[in-house]
Amino acid sequence: MDDALTFFQKGFHFYQRRQFNRAVEYFQKAIRADPNLLNAYINLGASLSDLGKLSAAESTFTKALELEPENEIVLYNLGLTQLHLGKLPAAKKTLERLLLINPNNSQAANDLGVVLSQQGQLDKAKLLFKQTIVKNPSADALYNLGLTHSKQGKTSLAVKYYQLAVDKNPRHARAITSLYEYYRNRCDWAKTKEFSQILNSLNSPDPGETPFINITRSDNPQDNLVIARVWSNSLYYEPVKFNYPNHHSRLKIGYATDGFRDFPTTHNLLEVLRSHNKDKYEIFAFSWGPNDKSIWRKKVIEAVDHFIEIDSLSDPETAKLINQLQIDILVDLKGHTQNNRLGIFAARPAPVQVNYLGYPGTTGAKFMDYIVADKIVIPPSAQKYYTEKVIYLPHCYRPTDTRFKIHPPPLQPSRSFIFASFNSSYKIEEAMFKAWLNILKRTAKTVLWIWVEDNPVRQKLTAYTKKYGVDPARITYIHEMDKPQHLARLSRANLALDTYPTNGHTTTVDCLWAGVPVITMAGRNFASRVSSSALTAAGLPQLITKNLKSYADLAVELAAHPDRLPPVDKQSILFDTKSYTRDLEKAFQKLWTMR
Repeated sequence: MDDALTFFQKGFHFYQRRQFNRAVEYFQKAIRADPNLLNAYINLGASLSDLGKLSAAESTFTKALELEPENEIVLYNLGLTQLHLGKLPAAKKTLERLLLINPNNSQAANDLGVVLSQQGQLDKAKLLFKQTIVKNPSADALYNLGLTHSKQGKTSLAVKYYQLAVDKNPRHARAITSLYEYYRNRCDWAKTKEFSQILNSLNSPDPGETPFINITRSDNPQDNLVIARVWSNSLYYEPVKFNYPNHHSRLKIGYATDGFRDFPTTHNLLEVLRSHNKDKYEIFAFSWGPNDKSIWRKKVIEAVDHFIEIDSLSDPETAKLINQLQIDILVDLKGHTQNNRLGIFAARPAPVQVNYLGYPGTTGAKFMDYIVADKIVIPPSAQKYYTEKVIYLPHCYRPTDTRFKIHPPPLQPSRSFIFASFNSSYKIEEAMFKAWLNILKRTAKTVLWIWVEDNPVRQKLTAYTKKYGVDPARITYIHEMDKPQHLARLSRANLALDTYPTNGHTTTVDCLWAGVPVITMAGRNFASRVSSSALTAAGLPQLITKNLKSYADLAVELAAHPDRLPPVDKQSILFDTKSYTRDLEKAFQKLWTMR
């Protein structure tokens, strides 16, 4: 017995110092010396969890429960471990069992609400969060209630509870991030600045701010890397030692995304999938998320060798499937964007794993080997800000969609010079909008088209326009159309104005394909240099500027002298998808031989 306590104390010493492997060693010795030492099981399970060995932790907590079936600490840790493993039914059962023992355990109630929310039982989750808040109005419960409202599209209620969470805990990182995102999407620049400053001041193990928010908020690649690393390192996954194949007659390439639908990912990638050399490459598409039954999804299914839906599979189950299929190169098309499944990649089911196209930045992940780029979006001097090795394509890193024939509507004889910006409202920063208004002030017979469908956002921009002394009638708010109609409408514009620090990506290429030149301002990170890459490949580097003054001056000059507008060459390398696909295949072949 004395040996068991000594071993336990040594294990706890190492646990407090986060030396989890040593802690595991001594907690196991304590259990061998005294198989009934409950605290040794609890702390062993916690150490295994911190090492990412969640199945072993689950097994340990289950054994502890045999010693004391109604122990709240054990039940809570078991439920939390099952939640992290994605075993939602098991987690639900465990946490419900705990709440039967102690209905006032607000932490367990909050986590049960998270389980229900992840299962899509949003009304039940809301009810549980509300009951939790009555007993213990914690910032976490308030935030989770707001998040659940957001999932139901009840934005006003979501914002109310995010704010209450921040009132309760002024440094609640995720609630602050959600409020920042809400106000940024609505072009409420005063509030956006307020919450951006709070985010900058946070120094927390959980930054709250997602990597995607960070790369679109700041073009500082060092900051982008720090945030991405924190998120990737926090991924829970079960380490598995997979065996990898050495050689196939055709290299097996697997593309993974929820974007195989009427969505920019498919708009950009479809022609590449069709153009792959099927004699040399066997193409797999791993799909999750909504099936919109669109022609786009149908065309992807026709373009690949194997279309595999993984919606019903957990990340570990998907990883095992991918390994069983002997995928050679697994390509992630999501990165840190919404609904990603980086947990699949964290298990390392393929010998080569690639970050490509869907996320303009580093994943910060040890389990991603390469990122596909070009020397404009990631200059060689910036490679240090990427955990992935950079594989360079000779021209623009992104493919283009060139299948649409554009039929512009007839022009009106007395038309004005049309500036256009069809980027999402979250990309419109105050400084950039002010620059656009300045451009209108300095030019005659010019108008600006902006893609904004949300009425409150239109009202804010209209009020700002009036305040700045520009007639609001010179701004036209454009609504969404399907792609052929959108491109036809877009072709009527004279000059597109890009956003900063987040450039147009698909938006910029759409403008160029519609024959509309684009003025951009290049920043420091990937997301702020995409338009520069596209313009260079299109033979239009003269439209790349380095600051807002030169950006505005160039727009004014071209509006005053429309004959100086450079034509867009549809035969440029930017639009040669077959050559692009051969270059991508060469890159894949190179990194396969480098493995």
